[in-house]
Amino acid sequence: MASVFLPSWLKRLSVLVSATVLVQLINFALLPVLLRLFGPQAYGEYGAFQALLLVLLPLSALGLPQALVQAKGRRQKYSLVQLSLFISVALALLVFVVSLLFAGPIAQVLSLSNLTLWLYAIPVAMLGSTLLQLRQQQLIGLQQVRTLARAEVVQNLLVQLSRLGGGLVHGGASVLVAIALLAPWAHCCFLTKSSPRAPRAIVRYGRLLKISVTKSRKRLLGVMRQFQAFIWFQTPQQLLNTAAQSAPVLLLAGYFGPSAAGFYTLAKTVLALPALVLGKAVGDVFYPHFVHCAEQRKPLVFVLLKAMAGLALLGLLPFSLLAFWGHEIFGWVFGDQWRSSGDYARWMALWLYVAFVNTPCVKAVMVLRIQHWATLLNLFTFIGRVLAFVWVASDNGQPVSAIAAFALVGLLHVLLFSSMTLYFCGKKESAVAGKV
Repeated sequence: MASVFLPSWLKRLSVLVSATVLVQLINFALLPVLLRLFGPQAYGEYGAFQALLLVLLPLSALGLPQALVQAKGRRQKYSLVQLSLFISVALALLVFVVSLLFAGPIAQVLSLSNLTLWLYAIPVAMLGSTLLQLRQQQLIGLQQVRTLARAEVVQNLLVQLSRLGGGLVHGGASVLVAIALLAPWAHCCFLTKSSPRAPRAIVRYGRLLKISVTKSRKRLLGVMRQFQAFIWFQTPQQLLNTAAQSAPVLLLAGYFGPSAAGFYTLAKTVLALPALVLGKAVGDVFYPHFVHCAEQRKPLVFVLLKAMAGLALLGLLPFSLLAFWGHEIFGWVFGDQWRSSGDYARWMALWLYVAFVNTPCVKAVMVLRIQHWATLLNLFTFIGRVLAFVWVASDNGQPVSAIAAFALVGLLHVLLFSSMTLYFCGKKESAVAGKV
């Protein structure tokens, strides 16, 4: 059987993992200090705003930046970037108009009355997110993992130090929100300055709105049709995933107030460090590798299972510690007022551990072109998660019990998602074998 991790794959992965470990050390070193500066209510308001922001970010370019790795030739890549930026500008303007009309009611429902004015700035973060995704995917295609790793560390350090300095001056949620809105722009600037092989690309793409020529329009429409799966299926899938991640914070804020949302946000922040940061590093390297394996007709089921097994071993210890001793760990590290976060973490650990192991499957879906099945699954399980939360919260009024119900349905979703991806991998292998 072919080896899953080629030497170059292993080297690229080790660079990103090393950077991720450094990022985690920085975050864990400063997080206890930050939580003592802001407190549960301010951190909960920030968490609710961040949850709303994360729901909107997948819409920023309709998933098209992720297609850059699969694009062939400079013209097609240029067209993808041009189309992504054009869509991003249009959607940012739409979100701004919606904010002008409904910012007040949205802030009232989500207990964000202190942050109403900041809702108008969400389009700024959407534009920055699009530029960041384009730059990241461009560098992933060029396999410039050292540049990605360096920028990740520098950007994270700047964000954390900005939060620390802002907290010393003013311990309100507005400080955290302002930094979160500007973070994608700072990250994109670091990547642009640090990438020697592609520093001028986005400058050239400043002509993105010049699509009046008929030939140019036809070219963009052709690219859109070719990668329409990313628009119609990948974007809803990402939207549902982020909505499922953000829903508990928004529901907790609406049902139980910002402090409950703050306890959950801390638990999610700690658990998501290996799941999202390290998982993202693995996914960024695994994605082009899986594309290569599919093109070379290698055994995809084995490729996927071996990658998942590596992540299972990698995440077993940290998630197990939080699952069994979350209450004590959070109280000791972050202070007695944050012990309740450990109760949330104990229920969330198994769910997010399995989601962490599932990271290669999320990337494989794009290569297998089964986004429509993934979207349907995400839709049904998202509805199930929200209904489970609302039912338990309305029945006994305990936020931890509501989160437990949400996490159990999330665990079921990840298991179904993994099974579906492995099934279609096997089906693709059988189809390829039948043609040989």
